[in-house]
Amino acid sequence: MNNLELKNEVKEISNKLKTNPNDETLKTNYFWTLHKWAKAEIESNGISHAISAVVEMSKYQLKSPMGYNSTGWAVYKILKLMVQDQNVHSQHHNSISLLVKALDTIEIDNSTHLYSTLFWVLNKLAESNSLWFLSFIRSHGLEVFSPDDYKPNEYNGKKLNSLALSVHLKAAKIIENLSEGKLQSVNWFFPYLNKILEKYPYEIWLNYHKSKFFIILDDFEKARKLIFNIMKKKEKEFWLWHLLGETYENTDDEKALSCFAKGLLLGGKPEMLIGIKLSTAKVQLKLGYFTEARTELEIIKKIREDNNWKITDDIKQLLNNEFIRKADQKKDLVPFYTEKAATIANILIEQYPEQKGIITNILEDHHWAFIGFELNKTARYILKKNDNFKIGDVVSIHIVEDIIGGVKKYDVKSIKKHDGKTSFDFIKNIKGELKKINGKDFGFIEDVFIPPQLILANNLIDKSLIEGLALLEYNKDKKTNTWKMITINQN
Repeated sequence: MNNLELKNEVKEISNKLKTNPNDETLKTNYFWTLHKWAKAEIESNGISHAISAVVEMSKYQLKSPMGYNSTGWAVYKILKLMVQDQNVHSQHHNSISLLVKALDTIEIDNSTHLYSTLFWVLNKLAESNSLWFLSFIRSHGLEVFSPDDYKPNEYNGKKLNSLALSVHLKAAKIIENLSEGKLQSVNWFFPYLNKILEKYPYEIWLNYHKSKFFIILDDFEKARKLIFNIMKKKEKEFWLWHLLGETYENTDDEKALSCFAKGLLLGGKPEMLIGIKLSTAKVQLKLGYFTEARTELEIIKKIREDNNWKITDDIKQLLNNEFIRKADQKKDLVPFYTEKAATIANILIEQYPEQKGIITNILEDHHWAFIGFELNKTARYILKKNDNFKIGDVVSIHIVEDIIGGVKKYDVKSIKKHDGKTSFDFIKNIKGELKKINGKDFGFIEDVFIPPQLILANNLIDKSLIEGLALLEYNKDKKTNTWKMITINQN
């Protein structure tokens, strides 16, 4: 049968059903005839008829694996055409919700890969306001992904997120953009978010969305804790500072402004900064910084105009505020933001572990100082212009831990000299007579190695009486911890 003949047969059976609505044989025949028609229309790109056929199929859904698969794969093939052809998508994207509703009538397991395949095509089509995507998840859950669905994908040599991860990220973003029912949706989706985080505990964007969820739930302390953890790896991302500022909005406007200021100082593409600039202008208006607020609003307006974007109602309303209209504009906001950002910078430093340490080496050419804080644990500090640290100084430091190439590395976020008494089990005072090794430029005091640079710098000779500090550290050649002198007291 051709398409027209199938369409006429569908119409004929439909008319019979009107007079015999409870005839199970007739309903079964109607379902399979609709399936044949849908299949034929899909193959000939008759998308409108194919959609009508599938939607009608769902009203007479056969409760069997074959019936479920027939509806599911027919929907997938229509949606795939939308993915492949932008014109098909433009013409029929309003029908996606109807097709997803048709999927509500079927049961899906992953024995035929239908579950994964449908999620793949729906994830491709979903936008930040696609409520039908959430509807599909509510109907079919997120528990039936196959092991392969959790593996990263690759395209043109570039690693892409796994299907399971992509679906969770898309759903979280849609929920955050909801204008109604946001709180209920967060509570519904939170268990899924926590579950996927078990598989990807360090995934930045999952933790970002979890922070957003906590903000929606007004649990700002938990949100901040997560954000601070992310910042240990992504401190220079302006959007993280925007997110942190949201946790202070309406409770501490000065701290919110401090976060936004830090984010704006980090910068980014102008189009990407509109959100944080708008948040900044709003809190500036509340705090009475009218000149700064107007300056930001005018910048936002220009960015939108340059991109031919609409000036939104909230921006118009802010620009029409009496105080904003009367305010001047600033040529340079950097000094203002530099001052304001100091508040949150100090709070951030407090999130890092504080340690007592001792400076064990300084590489002046690199402007680096190395601080030992535990046996075989050393943090690097980048020296500033006015620093006057020297080897042997005891310091208080805040450190950040990172893993680079599978090895733990430590960097210093803040440092100050420590005046109190502190002892370290990997540092000892040493005093004695130098024993130089014949023909060599190094020597020992008992079991303490005296390196050549100290001997040369202090013009030492054999049997010189010296005193200083020694460091216990791992010796790769001897595969054990050994002592090495790091500084010699000057008499």
